[in-house]
Amino acid sequence: MAYDGINLEYDKIIAVVNLMTQAHDHILPMIENLRNRVNTLVDDGMVFKQSSEPIRMTYNNFDTSLKAAIKGIQDFGGMFNSIMTNAQQFDDGIKQSISKGS
Repeated sequence: MAYDGINLEYDKIIAVVNLMTQAHDHILPMIENLRNRVNTLVDDGMVFKQSSEPIRMTYNNFDTSLKAAIKGIQDFGGMFNSIMTNAQQFDDGIKQSISKGS
């Protein structure tokens, strides 16, 4: 639910961070496997005298893009986690400051 200000539901943040971590950890090995399978295919199974190497290079460039996107999932999870941690520390700092003033 949107608020006119700040509202942080830590359990929801943690759930999304965990989901992003799981997605990264699940998808990355699949991408690695696909790259290996494509490279094996153009080595033995779909070999062309002139175009096997360009096919490999094109797929490897695509693979690099996929890995960057998957890293983005991990990076967003880290960012959300950092926001939550910083908010908790900020909130605790306010509480301690008020407690000292009392």
